Amino acid sequence: MSDKLNRGETPDEVKRYAADPDGYFDAEEYFSIADYYESVLDLENAFKVLKQGVVTYPADVQMRMEFARIHIVTGSFDKAVKLLRALLKDPVLKEPEDILSAHVMLSRVHAEQCNRGKISEDIRSIAQWVKDVDYETAVNAITDIATNQYQCFLYPYAIKTLKAGLKLFPKSATLYESLIECHVKNDTGFDEAIKVCEEALDADSYNVELWNKLGYLYKYNDNIDDAIRAFDYATSIDENNIEAWRAMGDCHLKNDNYERAAACYIKAMGEDCTDATLLIRIGDMLNNCDKFTEARKYYKAALDIDEDNSDALFGIGMGFFLDVENDYGNFETAIFWIKRAITENENNSFYWSVLADCYFNTDNWEHCIYCYRRSLSLSPHQGSLTAKLGQAYAAVGNFDDALDCLMQAKREGVTLKSTDITLAATYYAIGDHTNARYYLMQAMQQDSGMGEAFLDFHPDAIGFVNNIKKLL
Repeated sequence: MSDKLNRGETPDEVKRYAADPDGYFDAEEYFSIADYYESVLDLENAFKVLKQGVVTYPADVQMRMEFARIHIVTGSFDKAVKLLRALLKDPVLKEPEDILSAHVMLSRVHAEQCNRGKISEDIRSIAQWVKDVDYETAVNAITDIATNQYQCFLYPYAIKTLKAGLKLFPKSATLYESLIECHVKNDTGFDEAIKVCEEALDADSYNVELWNKLGYLYKYNDNIDDAIRAFDYATSIDENNIEAWRAMGDCHLKNDNYERAAACYIKAMGEDCTDATLLIRIGDMLNNCDKFTEARKYYKAALDIDEDNSDALFGIGMGFFLDVENDYGNFETAIFWIKRAITENENNSFYWSVLADCYFNTDNWEHCIYCYRRSLSLSPHQGSLTAKLGQAYAAVGNFDDALDCLMQAKREGVTLKSTDITLAATYYAIGDHTNARYYLMQAMQQDSGMGEAFLDFHPDAIGFVNNIKKLL
């Protein structure tokens, strides 16, 4: 007996059955008891209950169907086939819907057994099976047959089943959608799925769900411009299609078109947005468009929903950091917000790196070094950050660590002129003029103005720089 049954959390009929399995139960009670046992994964008792139900009510078609189904669930496929074939021959099976259900269940067994011969027979028989039922029942049955097949990874057969269904019901969006899914899962790429989706839209050009699906197919196929057109058409049919607006925003983001992405995400908000993630994404897009004041409105709206949201806090700080036309980035204000973000999420490497950049720009080298080190500890092998850490070490006269970081950055592929200049200046500071000359030449070959940058480190080295200029 299950723990749930012991706690008394089951229907009364289950308790009665547990106390007296041979007592009287009507058909509905047998169904309820079997369903309970199956829900708690007690298939042995579910099997016994349904067997008893069949013995008690042999003319109950649904009872016999359920008994066949439990054989399928337990892997007794041959027995399920015998039960279903016996039922199909029994005069008790009269209703077209029940006959269809029995055939669908039998097709499931064929799929589970990978009996390709029987599966092919099933596909050829579909037109006969569905001829006496209504449209919706027929379409759902065909979809169920295909589902049974592709759940057993028999995708080509599922495709054939759905195509057979579309010959009977050529305007069925349900069948088209299932066929699209099969093509995607069949590892044939998205091209066939796109063709099917376009064919479906020829039959039903105002089907918003199909336009959404076509947009996703183009997106997953890296055809972003066509994806945008599909989502745009979907929103022209239904202006409140939030899914399409959001997906179109993602496509514009992938194209680095932040302004259009922001406009789409704003449309996706609807009238009363409580999605903090979406609000933050809008803020990020507006930050990328240098619309920092407007971006802050969305970040603060996100904070109204979740006052400790680290991404919203960071977004505000990032806006102040990027706003170079307003007091060269408002670094002190940026530091305040980014530190708040780190309080909520101290394991975000990017947060630490931007905070370090703020300190870098305010010549706060001690804090700068600490933050770069924290960022690199969370996400190593960031060459550009390692180079900046080297520059910070050089600024405080820690030349050994500066050289270690700068050379590591070079090994990781960093080719910044500022790295070569800092290497040159550091080697010059420790009296290694040979290496200083080598790296200064590297920098000046890229940009002759780098000589002046070197003099910012060593104003008295005019002769040293002029000698190199003569060699270039």
